[in-house]
Amino acid sequence: MKIKVWAEEIARRHLDPDAIRRTYDRYARVYDGIFGPILNPGRRRAVVAAERAAGLRILEVGVGTGLSLPLYRRSRVVGIDVSDKMLERARRRVERHGLTNVEDLQVMDAEATAFPAQSFDSVVLMHVASVVPHPDRLMLEMRRVLRPGGEAVVLNHFWTGRGPMAVIERALAPASNTIGFRPLSLDELISVTPLTFVSEERVNLFGYWSLVRFRRD
Repeated sequence: MKIKVWAEEIARRHLDPDAIRRTYDRYARVYDGIFGPILNPGRRRAVVAAERAAGLRILEVGVGTGLSLPLYRRSRVVGIDVSDKMLERARRRVERHGLTNVEDLQVMDAEATAFPAQSFDSVVLMHVASVVPHPDRLMLEMRRVLRPGGEAVVLNHFWTGRGPMAVIERALAPASNTIGFRPLSLDELISVTPLTFVSEERVNLFGYWSLVRFRRD
């Protein structure tokens, strides 16, 4: 019962967008070294899931420093992020690798993008669902920009309330704005998502992260 009450309390705790942006501005110089190799298997699986056919137009939300951009081989990609410092590194990566399939990289609020409705065949959200202030608004916006039949591919760690990591997550929860994320359960995300749940696959080290697919009917 205590765990359930705590989880509900965390679910009501919204992140501060300005604090999150400042946090990821600080992460920009070290992000690749810390999160590059350890998260690469899931990153690759997410791109494969999004590129289910050639010639698709894909939106990557929270593109960060662009670690995933060289992995897209069959599609056109637009990336958005709240941190311009992260995007500066992504732009350099695009230039360095000659990634002509990357259409644009923009600073943008994922909960209220500037894109017309039904602009994308797939959207990819890597480690974003637990970072945005309002996951419900995020997923509603993803539905808006997706074309019918399109998929949202969510790569994230989801809190389960079990095991040693649950203790660590609970201890870190009060510092959510400082560390840049808050605990989020998959059940919570599914409950606020106006898309059809398709599948969940465990990825990365120890299967600690989940690759979840949603479809716009």
